[in-house]
Amino acid sequence: MAAAKKKAAKKVAAKKAAPAKKAAAKGSKQVLGDPRPGWPYSPGWRAGDYVYTSGQLGWNADGKLAGPTIEEQTRACIRRIEKILKEAGASLSDVVKVTTFITDRANVPGYNLAYGEFFKSNPPARSTVVCDLVVDGLIEIEAVAYKPR
Repeated sequence: MAAAKKKAAKKVAAKKAAPAKKAAAKGSKQVLGDPRPGWPYSPGWRAGDYVYTSGQLGWNADGKLAGPTIEEQTRACIRRIEKILKEAGASLSDVVKVTTFITDRANVPGYNLAYGEFFKSNPPARSTVVCDLVVDGLIEIEAVAYKPR
């Protein structure tokens, strides 16, 4: 029963988001990604030659944490960012700035290890902030990419 309600809520949210995405795509701005039902945010925006992602959490597509480790959650965050960028015609190689929010500085080495798997050479500028997150998880990552149209 709960699964059916969640599925119905996703359909309603998608229908509500569709006109906004269509209208925004006509101008110089474009909404990207599929927002989580009931969450007032856009996963990403393309504005001119730039692509901005909202902070992405270490969740799989099912909305559950990718795993208990910082490495698993970091990989999931970056894969979610990669998906948003792809929708805008960009890729991780176009990322110029990353901001990371991490809950424990002791996890920085594991984060750096997983992060380095995606950004092997010429990594983007980066800031890392140690803080509490508003949801369960160890990490949240947002990115800015530059991809001329």
